Amino acid sequence: MERLYDIDSYIKEFSAKVISCDETENGFKCVLDRTAFFPEQGGQKGDTGKIGDVGVFDTQIESGVVYHYTKEFIEPWKEYFCTLNWEERFLKMQIHTAEHIFSGVAHRLFGCENTGFHLDNTVTVDFDILLSEEQLMVLEYETNKAIWANKAIKTYFPEESELSKIPYRSKKEVYDGKVRIVEIEDVDFCACCAPHLKSTGEAGLFKILWWMKHKGGIRIFVAAGEMAYSDYRNKWENVRMVSNLLSVPPENVAEGVKKLNNAYSEIKRELAEKNNILAEQFVNSLPYKDGNHCVLFEELNSNALINLVNMGMEKCSGMFVLCFQTENALRYIIGSNSLDMGEKAKEINAALNGKGGGRGAMIQGSFSASFEDVKKYFERNDI
Repeated sequence: MERLYDIDSYIKEFSAKVISCDETENGFKCVLDRTAFFPEQGGQKGDTGKIGDVGVFDTQIESGVVYHYTKEFIEPWKEYFCTLNWEERFLKMQIHTAEHIFSGVAHRLFGCENTGFHLDNTVTVDFDILLSEEQLMVLEYETNKAIWANKAIKTYFPEESELSKIPYRSKKEVYDGKVRIVEIEDVDFCACCAPHLKSTGEAGLFKILWWMKHKGGIRIFVAAGEMAYSDYRNKWENVRMVSNLLSVPPENVAEGVKKLNNAYSEIKRELAEKNNILAEQFVNSLPYKDGNHCVLFEELNSNALINLVNMGMEKCSGMFVLCFQTENALRYIIGSNSLDMGEKAKEINAALNGKGGGRGAMIQGSFSASFEDVKKYFERNDI
């Protein structure tokens, strides 16, 4: 089989003869006498496109044979005009080339070894060294500088005598014992089987999106080329909308959000104070009761409701039962100065189809019952 993607990664249309087309669980797998479809390898998904009018949804390689997966049977021993999904392929080439530049710069500046690369809807690069944010920003800038320099990219299969003189990064054999080198002048030498751009400038843009610790090193989520542009455009649209909502210039949205957050915190503080005052006024309006107190109150935040129960416990000799209605259930907070509520929780929940619990003087949960039924239960079980 002639691998056209090794000869020229920019071949997007070609003619080929179908050698075989065998049925599989999910359709058919076809072998061509020559192909520009790059199969899934090295963390990169296989190409898609068409053989004649039949769609190719995946490309894989097994024992050196490239298989093209289709949903329809294709008659063997006929020649077909084949086309790649070029936009998808070119984006992969942009990302994969940018990854080479990024990994080469990381290796040169910080001695990093690339331990993993994944190219799909998200793109990740793994290094064996945990880098700081400052180092990552240096890497991002130096990667983009190499892209803007529009350096030529060469791919070739050197002879063994030549290979021993090349300081390439990934020491793996690519095809039948042969090593395919991807060379970017003053940036990177790496063994790689994937299609790449002809020059770094075609990668356009490289951006680190975020990162995390991974197996003693770091996993970095990145974007390049059209993917990086789409990411920027999406984030810019969000910044623009936030800018309009806050009535501040786009470059000042962080400061605008900070001011809004401070204002919100102040409103929350004031509301909490008023909630506690309201809770105190409500409890003060209640008479002292021998036995249980059961009340329904819905206009407070959670802290104020707990404070209300703490104060309400002083208004009875038994249990102070506070209920409040939420969208999904009748919630409860029950407290007592004279009982271990943790021990009472099971009995109460069983009687009122409830869920919840706690320990000591207070329990919390919900009832699948009406407030009227709850009130009747605690009046019947007054202590």
